[in-house]
Amino acid sequence: MFFYPSSKAAALYRVRLLEIFAASAFLAAMMLRPAYSAACTLFLFVAYLAMAWLYIPALLKRSSFTAEEGRVKYCAGLLLRREILLDLDQVYQITEVRTPAQRALGLTTAILRPCGPSVRINWLTNGQAAALKEEWREAYEK
Repeated sequence: MFFYPSSKAAALYRVRLLEIFAASAFLAAMMLRPAYSAACTLFLFVAYLAMAWLYIPALLKRSSFTAEEGRVKYCAGLLLRREILLDLDQVYQITEVRTPAQRALGLTTAILRPCGPSVRINWLTNGQAAALKEEWREAYEK
């Protein structure tokens, strides 16, 4: 199995980013003088547009997840690249977490718990998470 993030993952990241930038603009409006707060809000709006339509799609294009032959490989990151390789024999639990926004978009966060630190995969669809769990069950039963 080889998975890339779906377009729904980009929508989820854009909503989360909008929350951050809206809160920042509100704080700027409350704490700065009116002229400065307008300039700061305009800057934050342009930064949001750049992040939402340039950075997030590039980030998701560079993210991938592979589960085959008893191994899991997860690659993510644009500026700071992270590659994780796990044997499914080392994973003792897979937990699926869905926030309300993820449920609305049909997405799942899969948390793989090996002997070391946990691995989170935020952008899997429900079907991809189920396929990952099935692959893990087959490797675990051997």
